[in-house]
Amino acid sequence: MRNLYRLSFAVFAACGFMACKSSGNYLPVPNNAQNLIVGRWTLQKQEFVQYADGVEKVDTVLNATQFSLASIQFNNDGTFSSSSMYASGNSGNLSGGVINASDDSHGTYAFAGSVFSISAPIAGFSMGGNSLVFGSGGSVPVITPVSNSIKIVQLTSSKLNLHAEYVYTYTAGSVSQTYKTENDYYYTK
Repeated sequence: MRNLYRLSFAVFAACGFMACKSSGNYLPVPNNAQNLIVGRWTLQKQEFVQYADGVEKVDTVLNATQFSLASIQFNNDGTFSSSSMYASGNSGNLSGGVINASDDSHGTYAFAGSVFSISAPIAGFSMGGNSLVFGSGGSVPVITPVSNSIKIVQLTSSKLNLHAEYVYTYTAGSVSQTYKTENDYYYTK
C-alpha cells in the first residue's frame, strides 16, 4: 500500500512539471482576486473522479475529518504551499495514530486578467485513486503527463472552490492506459 501512495505522489509530481493553466472560469474571477486569495485555506470537501481510457473508474466525495486534513497557503509574493495527511485512528497510545499518507506541494501562482495559473498540483485528500497498479513481472511503470488545468470556480473572502484536471499516460510493460482525474476542492478560510 505504501508503494501505491508513492506511485500516486509520483503521478502528481510529474504533472507538476507542466504548468497548470486555466482555459476559462465558471464564474468571473473578482477584480480583487489577488488580495482575496492570500491566506491559509482549509480543505473541507473534495470531489474526486478518475477515468481510465475514457471509462469512469472512481467517483467519490471525501470530507475533512479529524484524521483527514488538507490546506493550501497563498502568499503575497506569488508563492503557495499545500499539504495533506491521513492518519489512522488513535490506537490507544499517546501518539494519536499512525500517519498512513501525506502529501505536499509548493510553487507559484499568478493572475493574468481573469486567468489563474499555478505551477504544481495541489495536495488534497485523494492522491490519485486506488486503481493504479504495478506492472506484471516487477516492471516499473512509466507515467507521462499529458495535460493539466486549474480553474477558480468561486472566490470570496471566506470561500475558495477550485476545479483541477490532470491527464497522464500510465505504461507498465507493453500495456498503456490514459488516466484523467478531476478534483473539485472546497476550501474555507
